[in-house]
Amino acid sequence: MPFHTRPSRTSSTVWRRQFVSCLKRVDASKYEALLRLHENESFATLCDLLVERLGDADGVAKTGALLAGWLGSELIVAGACLTVAGSPPIPQLRSRGSKMPIVTIQVTREGTKPGADCVTVEEKAQLIKGVSQVLLEVLNKPLESTFVVIEEVPTDNWGWGGLPALEYRKLKAAKSA
Repeated sequence: MPFHTRPSRTSSTVWRRQFVSCLKRVDASKYEALLRLHENESFATLCDLLVERLGDADGVAKTGALLAGWLGSELIVAGACLTVAGSPPIPQLRSRGSKMPIVTIQVTREGTKPGADCVTVEEKAQLIKGVSQVLLEVLNKPLESTFVVIEEVPTDNWGWGGLPALEYRKLKAAKSA
């Protein structure tokens, strides 16, 4: 598939929230992502492409940020219609009559194994699979309608017990020693 980019230009995205028209300028990378989805590429393929270009952590983070932004702005919801400037409208997204669950998992950005400084792609895949399976089993939500967003937060941006997380852990370890 050809790589669509407009490095020095921006494009506009137009969509509706019920009876309200929305317009937002998008940069070249978001434009390319929307075009790929418009050309019927799967979201998983888009994620794979970004991981290939940006590396594991940054690619997954960028994909999650795109999805969170699109969901937050209601660019993608049941009944929405998306038009990328200069392209025909993207067909409406359907959730087969059920609400689309969105699960956000926030974790500190640190490795779970020696030498790792973030949650691995494999661990994220297990989280996504497990959460989606729980929603299927407990709430009967189809896997294809479940979105899982994993946000890694730097430890200095995570507080616990009135302290930054690392200080709290040190204090807790000192008390139990």
